[in-house]
Amino acid sequence: MKPFFFSAVLAIALATSPALGADPTTMVAQWGTIGSAPGQFRLPTGIALDAVGNVYVADHGNNRVQKFTSDGVYVGEWGGLGSADGQMDKPYGIAVSPDGNVYTTEINNARVQKFTLDGLFVRKWGTIGSCPGTFNSPLGIMVDGDGNVEVADAGNERIQKFTSDGVYLTQWGAAYSTPCNPGDVDGGILAGFMCADGSGELVVGDQSILGARRYTTSGTELARWNCCGVGTSEYSYPAGVGIDGDGNIYLSDVLRDKVGVFTSSGVFVSEFGGTGSGGGQFRSPFGLAVSGSGFVFVCDKDNGRIQKFSISGSTPVKRGSWGSVKVLYR
Repeated sequence: MKPFFFSAVLAIALATSPALGADPTTMVAQWGTIGSAPGQFRLPTGIALDAVGNVYVADHGNNRVQKFTSDGVYVGEWGGLGSADGQMDKPYGIAVSPDGNVYTTEINNARVQKFTLDGLFVRKWGTIGSCPGTFNSPLGIMVDGDGNVEVADAGNERIQKFTSDGVYLTQWGAAYSTPCNPGDVDGGILAGFMCADGSGELVVGDQSILGARRYTTSGTELARWNCCGVGTSEYSYPAGVGIDGDGNIYLSDVLRDKVGVFTSSGVFVSEFGGTGSGGGQFRSPFGLAVSGSGFVFVCDKDNGRIQKFSISGSTPVKRGSWGSVKVLYR
């Protein structure tokens, strides 16, 4: 099994690069600074939107979820360090379902928790392990068009699928030679975040191939592409992923501080970002989310903030599960 280098990623610093600016996106808002007060962040990782555009952020280092309006006005928060119901230990991914529930993953508690949009605890599932229904470093999470929940179980190099109440359905990716999970199916999926397009197909950012894969919701692989060498520089650590109304795929690169834009078949289109703390620059961009009204929200992790970009000329998203993850309506 490939090791999961989350802590190593946080320690890597690359040389400063200029803003790339080849994409028709414009930074229109940003909020947050490094800290633990309301509206501040310590390593924001996952981000999701609800049906009216509210923004939910997995505030990894502060062990909480924070909720904002689409313009960054603080609404509320929930969590706190611990393993009790409603508490969190290193939350990472976050998703919002069509019926108005919020799902989070936690690395150290190896579980998924389900909340209302106001943060009231509903249920939880998962423990540490490699058997079906258990996790080892669960990262990205999304809700598909049928209301089922897909979880990127990174330490086990697989994706697991559950009902909205946590009943195990299936999995795909690596399968190890253990009594719980014999064999070797695909060599593993080292997935960070996931999204789905309008047809319900899943797109997964996969560090094991330095690119992305496309699947059916039953786990059949349809395509894969490696992002090394495209654009002005190579892609080293694909993480956040989202899709706009035209089917273009947005993929954040944690190590090279940029977001790349690709066609639905993986052909490079453009990119934006660059290393720094100015508007439109990043230090370790992680989860991202694409809204129905043509905006991209990016967790600028090491700068402790959220940045919002407009997408010029993009077709509005009508319905889908995107980013890390959310469900949109228009």
